[in-house]
Amino acid sequence: MIQPAMNGSNMTAHNLIKKRLPSAVVWGVIIFGWAVAGWAQTPLNVTNYGAKGDLLTLNSINTVSNSTLLVCPGASFVVSDSNKLIEVFGAGTRQGQGNQDLFARITKISSPSNITISVAAGATAANLTGLYGTDCYPAFTNAIAQCPAPSGSITIPSGNYFLLPPDALSINGHSASLNYTLNLNRGGITFIGQGNAVLTGMGGWVNYNNQGVRSALFAMTMPMTNNYPLVFTNLTFDGGVSVGNIKNLSYPASGSTGLGWDGTHHWMITVAGQGAIISSLVMQNCVIRHWRGEMMEDTSGSPSLYLTATNCFFYDGDGSCINNFAHNCVSCTFSNVNQAEEFYRTYTTNVSVMANSLFVNMSSAIALNGGYYGDPNYIIIGNTFTNGTGYALLTTPACDVLFVSNNVSFGNGIALGAAGYQGTTINSNIVVAWNTFNGAQYPLQIFGNGVNSSQNVYFFSNQVNNAWGIGSGYGWSTNVFVTNNLCSNVGRFYMQGLSGQYFYEHNNNYSAWSAGGSPAAKNMFTYANGSLGQIVQSDAGSIFYLDDTQPGSIPSLATITITNAANKAYPLYASASLSGSAFNVNAGQSLTFYWNGTQWVTSITPVISAINADVSNLGTNPAVLLIAWGTTVKLSASTSIVTGDNLAWQWSYSLNGGPQIVSQSGTGSAPASSFTYSVDTGGNTYVWTLQVTDTRTGSSTQSQFAVFVQLQPPQGLLVIPN
Repeated sequence: MIQPAMNGSNMTAHNLIKKRLPSAVVWGVIIFGWAVAGWAQTPLNVTNYGAKGDLLTLNSINTVSNSTLLVCPGASFVVSDSNKLIEVFGAGTRQGQGNQDLFARITKISSPSNITISVAAGATAANLTGLYGTDCYPAFTNAIAQCPAPSGSITIPSGNYFLLPPDALSINGHSASLNYTLNLNRGGITFIGQGNAVLTGMGGWVNYNNQGVRSALFAMTMPMTNNYPLVFTNLTFDGGVSVGNIKNLSYPASGSTGLGWDGTHHWMITVAGQGAIISSLVMQNCVIRHWRGEMMEDTSGSPSLYLTATNCFFYDGDGSCINNFAHNCVSCTFSNVNQAEEFYRTYTTNVSVMANSLFVNMSSAIALNGGYYGDPNYIIIGNTFTNGTGYALLTTPACDVLFVSNNVSFGNGIALGAAGYQGTTINSNIVVAWNTFNGAQYPLQIFGNGVNSSQNVYFFSNQVNNAWGIGSGYGWSTNVFVTNNLCSNVGRFYMQGLSGQYFYEHNNNYSAWSAGGSPAAKNMFTYANGSLGQIVQSDAGSIFYLDDTQPGSIPSLATITITNAANKAYPLYASASLSGSAFNVNAGQSLTFYWNGTQWVTSITPVISAINADVSNLGTNPAVLLIAWGTTVKLSASTSIVTGDNLAWQWSYSLNGGPQIVSQSGTGSAPASSFTYSVDTGGNTYVWTLQVTDTRTGSSTQSQFAVFVQLQPPQGLLVIPN
């Protein structure tokens, strides 16, 4: 388990993410950070307001119910500890199945291990744990109030500062003021930690409204004034519990045990209300650890609030690390948490970036929802995802996402249309490219149906290693393109559960699906397993066929290639009905078929439009262009092929039925062909031919056009059938 300090293996992991970013991103962060720091005047110091970073841990506390006496073997209390705060876990008022935590002040020091506190214990227990230290709430509150405008800074020297909301000590029930410890109603404050400066919040819980609640350490509370950035640098924000990630996602936290996903326990929360909120929250070189809820959560719904986080370390949390902030996060580490991020994207008007960061030891990493067509891009680039049991990316729904150049070693890769839909549209315009997936069962999965369906997804140029297959799912999708991915030890696709349309899959070198064997049987190759199939050694009488029974599921332009890996020939039919003649596939031979919308065919030919001339026909027969000698005629036509293959073209003509004479040739789009018919061409017939050939398959198409040149006089007309 990661210990509460960034050292040893944690620093090693943290350094893994320091890769090179595009210079514009790096310098944008550096310049922005320098600028906001440069606004600060002479810093205030919290110790000048009475704060002391003297928080200590008690590992053995003995309590007696209804008594204010505590015995703490091994402690070293001194007279100056009087009036400090003390928090004893499990020693408070009984709440059903358990005791809530006890908050009090030390009122008397009887010996180094015996003290009296202001509130009687609610339990008789031995070897409880707790914390005690100076009450730093008044000092921090006063420093914040005295910080100059429009911008100032507050210095926090090395030490561990105990910050509890005053309501935590209430003995007459609690109020909503418990929810937030330090309220920030303005911008333009920079909090600067010196050395190892730690701010420890309320880790103990109390029962409020039949729920286990704690407190947020900081709250940005609307309305906020002074729209300058809030900056936190070189600080550790500690949730005050020994273990944050208890892997208990029951919500809300129990009012009788305090266990569960605590929606009140954050290092930072924005509090929605009337009026404005500032536009910029900046974190630099911060550590955020031991929280039972979202470590930081935006509930304001502001389209302009933007988080910039650089070189920050989030670890040990039962919820997510970042919730709903539009952001530029660079070189951060997320470790031992339930989830790194949940991002509801409906409100943001700015592009978000997650770059060069490390995601390690968690369930799923990034969950996106609230997407809409044309929302600002979210760019996830250059990150490392490792040792995760779930997904690197979940959407429900998301639009306009670029997941590029990441290294993913999670149990699974990307799931579109996951459970928990929050939005108004489907998942769309998602690009997944240039990533490496190691050990993901399926790097791409489609889960959602209906409003949570997926379309226009582009998964290309990735490296996929040691996977069951590239793609799978049981949702509805269309226009999902999986192309040009390199594979090592990767099995077939598994698209049988998809509704809508199978992925368009092309040029991926995974292991082909094998069919055949013993006993002799009818063996099917289906595009649901991908575009690669392999015939294996089979008993005499075995036949093979292509599945065409799901025509609506097979995407236009799909291909399927069947290779005979056996040592003898087998028959292969292009239809499940076994109609028509079978193809005899010899040992070692491969046959490629194309889906033309209704059936599998062995080739698709190029298409040529009608040939048009730029002059008028002097005759009445539309099949032959009648012109006068001395005329220059330009012939043109458009060419295409649905597969997108390269085309070679050739213009040629024959004179009075003679051999073909090549006029022009080349590749790409066929240009117009111009020819001047001189005086000596009178009475001759020219038949022009445009031939177009698929350079990959060799299939070709041609179109002809006849021209007759008038005699001077008499006139004649030779009709050449088209």
